[in-house]
Amino acid sequence: MKRLALASTTALLILSLASPAAAGRGRHREPGIRSRLNITVGTVDPFEASVVETNRPINQLRPENQRDNAESFALQDFGFDRSNDTVGLSFEHMWKYFTIFVDASQMDAAAIGAAPRDLFMSVDEIVFDGQRFDYQAIAEGTVYNADLETTFLNTRLAYTPFTFNPDGVVQFVPWVHLGVFGIYGTFDVDAGLATGIQIYENPPRNYVIGGQGSGDVAAFGPELGLGGELKFKLGHKARLTLQGNYSIFKFSGQTSDLGASARNDKSLDYDYSAFDGRAFLEFPMGQKSKFLIGAEYKVVDISALTEAIDRPLEQVVALREKFNKNIDMSITTVNITAGFRF
Repeated sequence: MKRLALASTTALLILSLASPAAAGRGRHREPGIRSRLNITVGTVDPFEASVVETNRPINQLRPENQRDNAESFALQDFGFDRSNDTVGLSFEHMWKYFTIFVDASQMDAAAIGAAPRDLFMSVDEIVFDGQRFDYQAIAEGTVYNADLETTFLNTRLAYTPFTFNPDGVVQFVPWVHLGVFGIYGTFDVDAGLATGIQIYENPPRNYVIGGQGSGDVAAFGPELGLGGELKFKLGHKARLTLQGNYSIFKFSGQTSDLGASARNDKSLDYDYSAFDGRAFLEFPMGQKSKFLIGAEYKVVDISALTEAIDRPLEQVVALREKFNKNIDMSITTVNITAGFRF
């Protein structure tokens, strides 16, 4: 679907370039109408995220029976295995050559489950015997409640050199864009009363057994892409608008190259791709406003590999870095949307 959307946009651009007389500079807009604001309501299905540990440098220097075991975590492990409702806002403001797009949405999810195995997690805060700790352990079979609040934010700045057939029944507006995709989540895991402390890992860390742990996680990344819209006149003022974007970003280097803060600098391979498509029916409400109703479909896929940098043996022993990790995330969202152009 992504390739089809990109190919269709490219074909339309080539066909339009064949008739340069039908092109106008920048983005064509109706007098007095420069912005769009929509409320979106929909569902995320699936929202998949996993972290899989692979190997740990210090393990290679230990006898086999003394090596730490790799862990893996997925949202499904905590019972988040069904679709979840979302609500959000979508905003667009255009100038002659540039357009700003902002899409924000929030998803609240709750789950009740039993730990499929012993789970060891890093949290921001958990209390036991009046003291605060940073790690929580949930024993296999323990029943827990989990809550997850997630905010998705996508901001783009698009450049439109030409509008093709600006005064025709069908209008084509291509653009290239630079953007940032971000996700921020807060979680709470209630595994009953805290019953004690378990020492785990090397170097040893204190894990609270059970209890109520909470924390947050955030990730942001850039994107580059192509997009555009087709507008069809339906009578004097009504319009059908189809929009689509395809975005990618690939990176191979070190976390410090991106300005990321980490206890130890890591090697990072990062691969991001996203596709979104939307359709609006626009109905006039006056000289300078329109009512919009429509639907949209979004897909985001992220994969990343973080690994310890090759270091001398004495540094490997001194740092005792944690496991290398494979991180994967897939988000598919379907929304209905309503709002205004003004």
